Amino acid sequence: MLASFAALEARVNAAVITYLSNRIVTVAPSASPSFEGMFEDVGAAELEGLVQATQPRLTASLADWPELPRGTQISLLNPATLAVHDFVIADSNRDGAGFVVYALRTP
Repeated sequence: MLASFAALEARVNAAVITYLSNRIVTVAPSASPSFEGMFEDVGAAELEGLVQATQPRLTASLADWPELPRGTQISLLNPATLAVHDFVIADSNRDGAGFVVYALRTP
């Protein structure tokens, strides 16, 4: 029997988070449960001599946590170095495949 598309998508999304997540996310207040996400600190990009500032991004599964509103404070723990960095959600965009991409800024 063929699996439904939604079930297959959920399995693939779970595998993506399991293998590609590089941060543990805690939502303020710190007593909240945590979830995993994929952090990109993209910095500044240069395009033909023009510098474009870009914001750090966090990609998370909507199955793990509902979409967070702008202004929400989060802490990102790097499990490899145990370094924690605090950010505020500046914007969010759903990708249509069960993930949300957050643009982050420093508080």
